[in-house]
Amino acid sequence: MKYIYKQYEIETKKDIKDKKIVTISDLHFNPNITKSEIDDLILKINDKLPEYIFLLGDITTFNNLEDNKFKENILYFFKLLGSISKTYLVLGNNDFLKNPSEKLHYVNKDKIIDFYSNLNIKLLYNYVVQDNDLNIIGFNKLPIHYTYELKDIFKLREEISEIVEKIKHLLDNDKYTIFLTHSHLDILKLQLEFFKNIDLILAGHTHNGLVPNFLENIFPKNMGIYTGGKLFQNNIRGMIKNDNQTIIVNGGITKISDSHSSTIKKLTKSLYPGEFDLINIKRV
Repeated sequence: MKYIYKQYEIETKKDIKDKKIVTISDLHFNPNITKSEIDDLILKINDKLPEYIFLLGDITTFNNLEDNKFKENILYFFKLLGSISKTYLVLGNNDFLKNPSEKLHYVNKDKIIDFYSNLNIKLLYNYVVQDNDLNIIGFNKLPIHYTYELKDIFKLREEISEIVEKIKHLLDNDKYTIFLTHSHLDILKLQLEFFKNIDLILAGHTHNGLVPNFLENIFPKNMGIYTGGKLFQNNIRGMIKNDNQTIIVNGGITKISDSHSSTIKKLTKSLYPGEFDLINIKRV
């Protein structure tokens, strides 16, 4: 598979050492993944020598984890990833799906948490880690609430406010704060006071708005072609400035997931190479 990376430079006045971060989202791994394909992706990531790796959700659907051969391969992937640098993970909506064809059939979240709790990468399930000069927040909402992102602001506000109350006391407000989430759409929509204290939000989920690589420089900045059943939405991809805050939306390794036909996936492979981001944070 062909991969590209996008590089972002961020400046801060907070007292931190320079950071180099790689973000990955929307892997949508399926049982056909091979160790050679995993090795290829790992080499691309390792080449950037990141200090941190952040996985931003939609690794795979749960039924894939019950396939022994696939489970062996994904554990191999995580082992290699964790050997490169500190690796933190949040979950996406597809991680909760029992299988990709049943969009509203979810596995119990405790089963997912249990699987990821015994790896050499760390799942941050609505929790804050203070790592040297960073706060790293992992934010995970229930999968059913992804359907509310563009529809029901009240249900979104209720769930997100509840999660925020659980984690905000864990923050050291003097540290540079990075917020990991699968989707940033609800954060932009709700504009809760809590998020004003976040320096950097890292997300995935939108698959670069399905903007092909050859249109990147001529298509309107941050706009997607198709996301969440809607055309030409703003604030879907790339770097977004939100007051004093920066949001970077990862384009995703896989643009067309298993829920689509093999014909569509083959046709789109050349249009949509896998993407990961390299983010450099520097104190000024």
